[in-house]
Amino acid sequence: MDRDSGAVRDVTPAGLNVWEMCWAGPDAALAVCSEQPGESGWYDPRLVRVDLPSATATFLYAPDDGRQLAAPVWVGGRSAVIEATCSDRGVVAGEVVLLDPESNAVRLDTRGVDVSALHSAGDGRLGYAGLRGLETVIGRADPERAAVTEVWATPRTFHGGTPQIRTDASGRFHGFLESYEAWPHLVGVEEAVGAEGAEVRTVFDPAHGGTSFVRNRAGRVEEVCWTSFDGQEIQGLLVVPDSPAPHPLVVNVHGGPVSAWRNRWGIATSDRYPLAPLLASEGYAVLHPNPRGSHGRGEAFTRSVLGDMLGAPVRDLLSGVDHLVARGVADPARLAVTGTSYGAVISLVLPAVDQRFAAAVAVSPVSDWVSQHYTSDIPRFDEIFLRDSPHTRESAYFHQSPLFMMGRTRTPTLVTAGLRDRCTPAQQAVEAHQALLRNGVETELVLYPAQGHGVHGFPETADYLGRVLTWLRRHLAVSPDAGGPA
Repeated sequence: MDRDSGAVRDVTPAGLNVWEMCWAGPDAALAVCSEQPGESGWYDPRLVRVDLPSATATFLYAPDDGRQLAAPVWVGGRSAVIEATCSDRGVVAGEVVLLDPESNAVRLDTRGVDVSALHSAGDGRLGYAGLRGLETVIGRADPERAAVTEVWATPRTFHGGTPQIRTDASGRFHGFLESYEAWPHLVGVEEAVGAEGAEVRTVFDPAHGGTSFVRNRAGRVEEVCWTSFDGQEIQGLLVVPDSPAPHPLVVNVHGGPVSAWRNRWGIATSDRYPLAPLLASEGYAVLHPNPRGSHGRGEAFTRSVLGDMLGAPVRDLLSGVDHLVARGVADPARLAVTGTSYGAVISLVLPAVDQRFAAAVAVSPVSDWVSQHYTSDIPRFDEIFLRDSPHTRESAYFHQSPLFMMGRTRTPTLVTAGLRDRCTPAQQAVEAHQALLRNGVETELVLYPAQGHGVHGFPETADYLGRVLTWLRRHLAVSPDAGGPA
């Protein structure tokens, strides 16, 4: 747009769909593009430099192993971009690729941090934020030397589907800092001069009476880790109520599978409803596990889920339940599982492989990968993560479909979906519900006409949370003097 005349001109190169861009000098842009315009095209990206006067693109870089690109930055005549294995657009954390003026690629060593935000930080440097285990880390990078300096690491985190920060002209970091105990509040972080650590200053804190009301009833959160079946350490966050242990336990499985639970207000992901505090106020403990495929443990850990979404990750989760039972935290007779999207897939599968679960809640699930492939707006997703074809009888599309495992399920299951969901169409929830019914399993199906993927906003959120509480009370009920919900 010309700011004087207001004239608008399309400078998108022919045949490309632009997902993200940044300035690359006064007459050029750096852009993450795909050849396909649909949502599925995002999974096959390329990085290009667009000459704005001619609306033409020069190819710079593309992953060669099914990874995705995000957060392009142009600094000091060099390009930088995050490259990561991703399951959801907007939920990206991985490695930083630096390109010199000749487009030679170098990977930045971020000391074990899966980078989720990347920006120009002034003086030709980059500012970044990301995850290392359960920590959120922010730092600076010198693209010319491919060197990093960590500024601050914290068990708290910054708001966003992955940790997001911005930097101002002087190089200070800004973001909405939050934790299970603290509502998101705007802070500025400045690197200390001549000393370790950083200065963190609250710019604006929107806390009010409602935040105190929730906090006083939400129990507490603690970091947990356990050893899985093959010796791999798995991490997670455990919300513990104020009542005596052992507690009824709800395993809340994150979506993705590439994502991660972080120490956030309510442990929420993109859905801001306070499920964990609500359950804790009713006497439930809530485990938020980060099994294989999760962010924060490096690309090898993330990519181990490719072709194995229902193998090792399921055993990671079950070993976490065993760990909490052995500790005396969880009551083995009062176990439930819930999750949205991939978490809902697991919520249908866990009861089929382990009969201990007394209740399940699956939100926006996939039940049959074959029908999912042909009705979803992201068929490229299942091709990448199943690493197979839907056209062969013995493929993972059959063997990893919950629909073909649910004959072993006896767990009462609540299933919900949005009728506007194009990612996991509501048909998937209907199929799961019908399979449970025909197997004689207690089940309820709730379809929200105005909802898409997951549950958002009101009045649907209030309805959904009420149904979850009712379902858990019905199937995990104990006497009041036993220290849990009645």
